[in-house]
Amino acid sequence: MRKIIKKNYQIILGIMIGVALASGGVYAATTVMGSNISYSNTNSGLSSTDVQGAIDELYEKVGNKFVKAYVYNESGANKCITGLEDTCKRTTCYKTKIANSCKAGTIIFYRVNDLRIEPFHVIFDHGNTITLQSQKTIAYSSWGGPSNTSGPNHILSISSTGSLEEITKDWTNVNDQTYTLGTTSFSGKGAYTGCNENLNCTTNIFTSKNIISKARIITVQEAVSLGCTANINSCPLYLRPPARGYYYWTMNASISVSSRAFFLVYDGNIISDYAGESISNKFDVRAVVDISK
Repeated sequence: MRKIIKKNYQIILGIMIGVALASGGVYAATTVMGSNISYSNTNSGLSSTDVQGAIDELYEKVGNKFVKAYVYNESGANKCITGLEDTCKRTTCYKTKIANSCKAGTIIFYRVNDLRIEPFHVIFDHGNTITLQSQKTIAYSSWGGPSNTSGPNHILSISSTGSLEEITKDWTNVNDQTYTLGTTSFSGKGAYTGCNENLNCTTNIFTSKNIISKARIITVQEAVSLGCTANINSCPLYLRPPARGYYYWTMNASISVSSRAFFLVYDGNIISDYAGESISNKFDVRAVVDISK
């Protein structure tokens, strides 16, 4: 599919350049700027009215994995939490291969494959790669079962209907992630899979063999490093579920109760014990992916 789109893009681009040359009367010693050549957008549906703008717009539509990005801001005159606010400011931080160029929270609308664009928040910028978390719910799943010693197998495994591995297997523009639960320190924030109610993660409740997948879920250690605690209103808004009554899972299990794992709640904190909820309950799942700049 990508080859077809690129081929069509090249054909259209060639036609537009040909039109520009023919209409602009370009000679060997003369350069006519595409921005100075008018373009009729009546039939194409593009918003641009000059050739250069139309070419750039066409590239953004079909050739660029980074569709658009915005500076995250929770308050003030330029408030921008979802990327849909009128006050959002565009950014091209993803073009800079220096760590932390894209600050945590940065909103990126990314083309995960040729047919699908997903909104994400940056959680870590490593320089050449970025770790993103989906802004929206990707799946709705129980964590695992019957005991948390088996890990979040319902969320991660291909054998579970609606699992992340199944849902994201055609996300061709995200990097494969290879990790071992209980050994891999995601984003350098800690490898242990078990945590206590103070969010100290010092024990492995579960481990696994090597996993290769397109997506995973956030760990408690990562969420803590981004500001979350067990206290209400501690998490930044981009890490919170959209409304009260919504929760989404993390990778980590409870040390104290074998039927529980940790999740993020709308109140802005991480918790494992909420009204008796357990790993058999179905909560939201947000995908964490790695992409290349």
